[in-house]
Amino acid sequence: MTTTINWIELVFFLAPLVMVCGGFYLMIKSMLERDYRIRLLEVKFGMQRDIIPLRFQAYERIALFLERISPNNLLYRIMSSEMTVRTFQAALLDAIRTEFEHNVTQQVYISPQTWSVIKNAKEDIIRIINTSANELKGDLPALELSKKIFSKIMEDEELPAQKALNYLKSEVSQLF
Repeated sequence: MTTTINWIELVFFLAPLVMVCGGFYLMIKSMLERDYRIRLLEVKFGMQRDIIPLRFQAYERIALFLERISPNNLLYRIMSSEMTVRTFQAALLDAIRTEFEHNVTQQVYISPQTWSVIKNAKEDIIRIINTSANELKGDLPALELSKKIFSKIMEDEELPAQKALNYLKSEVSQLF
């Protein structure tokens, strides 16, 4: 009988101790989890503070890319009086590809959908240039290709580069 009384006394003595230790464990666990969440938020905010300027710089560079490959700007920048249709076509395509390669890393900072729109605009401009050049004789002056490209552009409701630029602007406006 005394052994059962000793066991009961031991249980009555250990029960509060186990409850106090369990409470301390839960309290410390809760504090550690809260500290972890706070540190995680601090890291995220720190990263955003560093990444947001890079994202805006990427948007600016992509906007500049679209302006530079827009036929309105590209034709005047590249054309020279001694060029033929074929040399002008090659120079235009080379300028577009060079600009694209220079800005390809910016895709890391913009959404995949926007990057797809940018690539489609580039491909549409290349298609317009190639289609226009194929409709002309290769030894004609470059001015003829320029006229043909402008006439094709006038047929479209909106320029490919302008569509992409509008899409880019809408994505940037969503950041605010």
